[in-house]
Amino acid sequence: MMSPDRDAAFYREQAALQRTVASETALPSVRDRCERAANAWDGMADRSDRAARAWFARLAQAAGPAPQADE
Repeated sequence: MMSPDRDAAFYREQAALQRTVASETALPSVRDRCERAANAWDGMADRSDRAARAWFARLAQAAGPAPQADE
C-alpha cells in the first residue's frame, strides 16, 4: 500500500495520462473512454485526499496536544 499522500498524486498522474491519450486519438469512442477514465481517476484522487486528511486528523488527535515549552 502506498502512503495516503502518494495515492492522490498517483491517481492524478493517471488522470493526466488518460487526458493525453484522449487528446491524441482520432477515435471518438477512445476519446470518450479516456475522458471517463480521467474523471474516475480524479474522483479517486479527491477521495484519497479526503481520506488522508481524515487519517492525519485522527493521528493528531490520538497523539494529543503538543507539549508546551516552560517559560
